Amino acid sequence: MATPGGKNITGGCACGAVRYTFSGKMMWPGICHCRVCQKIGGAGGGAWFGVLRDSCEFSGKIAFYQYTADSGNQISRGACEKCRSPVYNQNSMMPDVAVIAAGSLDSPELFVPRMRIYTDSAPDWVEAASTGTIPLPEFPGMPSSEKPRNDAEIRAAADNKTAPKKGN
Repeated sequence: MATPGGKNITGGCACGAVRYTFSGKMMWPGICHCRVCQKIGGAGGGAWFGVLRDSCEFSGKIAFYQYTADSGNQISRGACEKCRSPVYNQNSMMPDVAVIAAGSLDSPELFVPRMRIYTDSAPDWVEAASTGTIPLPEFPGMPSSEKPRNDAEIRAAADNKTAPKKGN
């Protein structure tokens, strides 16, 4: 299976037990802010895109969680049976489409969101962080590999929105 450029797109779960490959176009790449995506992802939403199911090959054991969405559609969310990383979903409205978790791509830069959905459900901090209204410090890597010596340092770092200095 290859994309029109001759390249397969690959991905998998965090532990490597589930792998996939697909060819073809990513459909509807976007960010979903529904409450289920927030809860499953542990964040302000999830990043997803669709691909034709017959262009995908999956290997490994995938556990599915099924529920009825607010649209009335039946959703089956698939995650690695071992590490529980989200891999892909199936929607009863689109049985020929696999909705793949963008974070599972081996090359996440291939995902370029084209829409945000359920924005009315997004927490206020999602919008504030994405528009820069909350100034957040930026670090190229982990700010400090050392544990702060005491609770006061942790509180000071939180108040200053900076990480504790190494060696403090």
